[in-house]
Amino acid sequence: MVVEFKAGPRLLFTEAAQIPHPNHLVFRLTGDEGATLAVEAKQPGDRLRTQTVGLDVSFHEALGSRQEPYHRLLADALAGDARRFARIDFVDEAWRIVDPVLRDPDPAVPYRAGSWGPPAAVDPAMRLGRWHRPG
Repeated sequence: MVVEFKAGPRLLFTEAAQIPHPNHLVFRLTGDEGATLAVEAKQPGDRLRTQTVGLDVSFHEALGSRQEPYHRLLADALAGDARRFARIDFVDEAWRIVDPVLRDPDPAVPYRAGSWGPPAAVDPAMRLGRWHRPG
């Protein structure tokens, strides 16, 4: 997941021809779970140029191995601990929102296998700003 920060009101450490890339906070949710804060930092020296610097954390390296999610849920259920489970009012509200979509779904849009999906899937993201191709 990528969070793109808005540009500041003034660009202090850039030349007129260089527009730095916006800072990003990237959450890695599968594989090597963690987060990277990618910020634009001024390069050393007299020139007003920036470069992207990644501030990275691997959750496994920082916190150690974790219990698998279903192990934790099953242990909580057996112990009678309901904190990780949804209350019925939450479940009812979720169904109220999702049920109309399930009853009248949008038509499926075909796309090439192995691609990032149909161009129509990018349109909602573009209305909110921009699409970041994972990589």
